[in-house]
Amino acid sequence: MKNGFFFAGILFTLAAELAILILFMTYGTEIPQNTVAINEVLQTLESDWGSLEKHVTPTNLDYTVLDLDGTVLYRTRSGLSESIFSAVNHRDTILNIQAEDAIAGQVLIHSGEEEFLHNRKKAAVFAFAAAALLQLVLCGTYFLHIQRTVVKPFQKLKCFAERIADGCLDIPLEMDRKNLFGAFTESFDLMRSELKKAKLEAAGADAAKKELVAKLSHDIKTPVASIKAAAEVAAALAADEKTKYTYEQIIDFDFSLSSTTFVEFNLNSYDKGSKYYRVGIFGLLDSNDNLLDEVYVDHNDTLTAGWILPAGSYSLEYVSCDPGYKQTVTVGYNIVESGTSQHQMIPSDSRSFETAGNISIGGKTTLGVLFWGESLIKGEYLDGHYYKINVARKSSLDILLAGYGTTGLGIYDANQNFLQSIQTNGTSTDPDSASLRTATLNPGTYYIVVLCNGSWAFSKPYQFSVKYTPQSIAGASVSVKNKTYNGKTQKASSVTVKMGGQTLKAGRDYTVSCKAGKNVGSYKVTVKGKGSYTGTKTATFKINPKATSVKKLKKAKKGFTVAWKKPSKAALKQTTGYQVRWSLKKSMKGAKAKTVKATSSAGKKCTLKVGKLKGGKKYYVQVRAYKKASGKTYYSGWSKAKAVKTKK
Repeated sequence: MKNGFFFAGILFTLAAELAILILFMTYGTEIPQNTVAINEVLQTLESDWGSLEKHVTPTNLDYTVLDLDGTVLYRTRSGLSESIFSAVNHRDTILNIQAEDAIAGQVLIHSGEEEFLHNRKKAAVFAFAAAALLQLVLCGTYFLHIQRTVVKPFQKLKCFAERIADGCLDIPLEMDRKNLFGAFTESFDLMRSELKKAKLEAAGADAAKKELVAKLSHDIKTPVASIKAAAEVAAALAADEKTKYTYEQIIDFDFSLSSTTFVEFNLNSYDKGSKYYRVGIFGLLDSNDNLLDEVYVDHNDTLTAGWILPAGSYSLEYVSCDPGYKQTVTVGYNIVESGTSQHQMIPSDSRSFETAGNISIGGKTTLGVLFWGESLIKGEYLDGHYYKINVARKSSLDILLAGYGTTGLGIYDANQNFLQSIQTNGTSTDPDSASLRTATLNPGTYYIVVLCNGSWAFSKPYQFSVKYTPQSIAGASVSVKNKTYNGKTQKASSVTVKMGGQTLKAGRDYTVSCKAGKNVGSYKVTVKGKGSYTGTKTATFKINPKATSVKKLKKAKKGFTVAWKKPSKAALKQTTGYQVRWSLKKSMKGAKAKTVKATSSAGKKCTLKVGKLKGGKKYYVQVRAYKKASGKTYYSGWSKAKAVKTKK
């Protein structure tokens, strides 16, 4: 198949998909209404208004008939709009029905727009699917074409190259001039022939060379030994200091880091000099040749040096301090940990309160290397690393330290005043651990300082962790947002846990489990501590009855009649009755109330007549539903207050 046919097919299907998309976006969505049929429906309903049970639709239009209270009186089929609000959302036609020169109700004529849009979307999806299927077939066919004309010939070339690499030069390469590699395979076979020829020539030359070396080896051995001995004597007998330094050995080991990394070096020095201490020095330099740290090696010394370094380029250089004497120096390089997968690492220059690096409480374990003294205290050099922590709540801290030799950890307040400390008592080969539970700390900034005293801790790693001391969550306050009955199974969703004036975080500080419920009632919620918190705390949430609303208020002599919205059948099962209250004040202060059972005559009609009030006064009226379950009464929220003025 030619490449042009494939790309033409792809462009054709893309154009078809674009055309379908443009057609779908620009085609109008409004459906013209049949005004003649609508008028015929309206006239028929007006004539049949008193006997809608005998009404027969004169057209194929679907519609719903409502009275002025919104009650459905007639509908041509189910699934139609049954309220003005629903009709507006569905873009239905809404017309008033006249009866006896007054508006008696409304007719909601179904627009059919949703069905129309659904059919259009279905057609567009089908067209897109067909175009995509065609693209898939074209791509599959082209893939098979590439496999046959490119991949398989290339695999043959690969196998041939592997045979050549193994020294098999006798088997020729099969050639097919019809594929893309026809001429290229012929060149490969010519190369095989030339390599075979060159191999035979090289074998002959090698045999001649071996014969020549055998003849000259005896004559070369004696001069080489003499030159080596002369070089060692010259290094040992250098007359002046300037000449000695020309024989210093300098090692320059360069390396780069892409992230904050713990690097470790195994340093070995073997010498035949006159000194015992400080026969050489290793220096760690940055990319600008600034000296970051240094370590001396003694006579025939072996030690380990480690640093926590940020990303960048570095060099480790060695300079002999015993010039004129032969030294053998080796450097072993090892990356202990890169990045912050298990530990968090702060660069080694965090060696003062001012440069302290931030670490998080409850986060990853902090890793460091104590190497080479920075502070002179009582005549001894002490290495120090400084860290800053932020205590977010009033609590004590649990600190765990592990290290070699005498490794100490102290905690200081924001003013650098010493508070408490711990230390390890290990050796150079066996680490030790120590733990500390601090006194109760107020929220604020604190510092942690790690020091070592003695060679056993130098160049050795240490690690420590800082966590809040676990607290029991039993003393916390738990609030759960209540639910309203909706006929569905519900769980607690808005749970707030506070302790010591602080709002705890779900998932980090606690988890929530609860029993789901559907009917009106109370349901248990269990809060379980996590991380820095332990124990459990229980609470409850309620599912309350569905609220109702005042539908109509009719004034009467020294009283009024109130009607409220009837609940659905499902909501009625979760309703024991209603409470109606009234007051002369909008704030409902001093309100009087009356209870209406749902099974009573007034409760079934959702109406109540209230009398013996003051005449000519304005009263504010509210209503709510209630349900009695398991010995408890659950109330819905009060409806919006409506006002009515009584007759005198």
